[in-house]
Formats: sequence, structure tokens, C-alpha cells
Amino acid sequence: SVAYKSVSATFKTDLSQLMVAINAAEPHFVRCINPNSRKQAELFEDAKAVEQLRCGGVIEAVRMCRESYPSRYSHDDFVGTFSCIAPRSGSAGGPRDVCLAIVRSINVDPKMYRLGKTMILLKREVVDGMERMRAQLLGGRARVLQSAIRCYLAKLELAHKREVRRRYVSTVL
Repeated sequence: SVAYKSVSATFKTDLSQLMVAINAAEPHFVRCINPNSRKQAELFEDAKAVEQLRCGGVIEAVRMCRESYPSRYSHDDFVGTFSCIAPRSGSAGGPRDVCLAIVRSINVDPKMYRLGKTMILLKREVVDGMERMRAQLLGGRARVLQSAIRCYLAKLELAHKREVRRRYVSTVL
């Protein structure tokens, strides 16, 4: 005898197959914005573009992203990236404590970050400021290193020229 599937059993299996397919996919969405209503090249109507962005929910999504904490770092990644701007905070204990010590040492407003059990969440302005501080510090260190290497190479070249000159003078006299 043949067993028949009920409608609910068929629906359940179809739904589970659909969920497997959805979870396996990596969706990417592209929003196309029409620059003008005349379909003319090199013509951009600001109001039309803003209207399309507003209707598509893009402006609302950007606003929500700015209000939330868009930058997320694991404690270890944060410490590895930003410990150079607060070197004394490295002895604070575990990675979570070091994260807290770093943000406190550079006077970050507590409203601008959230410290979780495994991650630290930061507002965009905070990350931008920390990246500027890091770039300035590391750029300065790179210049000092480059200067020392150039000095060393110049001394080597001078020593080589003196040696060549000494040999030349000894063969001439």
C-alpha cells in the first residue's frame, strides 16, 4: 500500500527545504537609482534620487546604522589593533579589561561604546578618532625608524668611501 502525505506534511517538508536553501545562500542586494526622469545622460536630479533612497528604506537604514554601534571588534582584535595608542593599558588583565582600560585612557564617552562578554561595539566617530591617533603614532614611529636606517646606511657608505680613499692614497704614495 502507498502512504499518502497530508497537506501539512508536504508543506512542512517544502518549508524545511526552502529554509535550507535560504540559509545556504549568500544574498547580495543592489539598489538601482534612476538619476533623472528623462533618461538623459549626464543629468542628475537630486530630489528624484533622494525620493528613491527614502522609498527604498536606504536613508532609514543609514540613520539606524549611525545611531547604533556599527564597528564591532572581538576583544583580542581590538587590543591587537589599538593597544599602541594606550601602551600602559596592556597590564590590565584579560582582553576585556584591556579594552576597557584603552577606551578609558583616551577618554571615550561611555555612551559611544558598549563592552560585551566577547566583543566591544563602537560608534563610527570613536573608531575614526582612534584610527587617526593610531596612524599618527605609527607614522611617527615609521619616520624615526626610516631616519635611523638612512643614518646607518649613510655611515656605511661614508666608511666605504673612506676605505676606498685610504687604499687609493696608499697605492699612489
